[in-house]
Amino acid sequence: AALLSLLSFLLVAFKLKETVKKSTDPVSEQKRRSIVDPKFWSELKDLSKSPLLPLMLFGMFTQAFGQASLYSAFSLFCEKVWGMDATEVSHQFLFIGVVAIITQGGLIRPLSKHFAETKLYTWGTLLMAVGLAAIPFMPNLIWLSVSLAVLVFGNSLNTPTLTSIISQAAPENQVGKIMGSSQSLSGLGRVIGPIWGGFAIGVNDHLAFWTTGLLVLTGVWVGFKLRNATILQHTRS
Repeated sequence: AALLSLLSFLLVAFKLKETVKKSTDPVSEQKRRSIVDPKFWSELKDLSKSPLLPLMLFGMFTQAFGQASLYSAFSLFCEKVWGMDATEVSHQFLFIGVVAIITQGGLIRPLSKHFAETKLYTWGTLLMAVGLAAIPFMPNLIWLSVSLAVLVFGNSLNTPTLTSIISQAAPENQVGKIMGSSQSLSGLGRVIGPIWGGFAIGVNDHLAFWTTGLLVLTGVWVGFKLRNATILQHTRS
């Protein structure tokens, strides 16, 4: 992991070209505020092409929270309920990775050509929430794998599509700032998610998956709001 991170750093430092020219626009040169600064959110409403941009960023948080919560709670759940050892749990995570690779590597492109991004995001979020909440009810390992496949397929749909929608809703001179903020919220979800997942599985076998599924389900409401909006007509040429 350290070597891959170093490789990423070197590629960005020496190979990735800057795509944004330095602007004299005072708006683009203003102070970059933290996501925990209330002024960030008030400025966000003024700068964005859509008043729904804060909801989109919230959607990034819930998706990351749900995924991270799964990773911490699922291994404990498998050990506690199914009596799996580390090797058997790793096989489940390998399966998760394979489904993600198939979806994001092969299916997302043709699907995005036939369906609107907002529709893919909405359905992906719904599938992710259902897959999460269904995990405790699965009667055997085959059905457990089915619920994981549904969950991962949904997550592999909603994350790239929401990222694309956010980039389209951001002002042209604020794309970097907005995308950075969305990643900050995603990172916050990846910090809080494992803490909650580990705590909740200690309280009740089902609690982590039910609560996380409910939180992720709020993204479906965000998706319906986006489908009724007009932000995608503002896509930059």
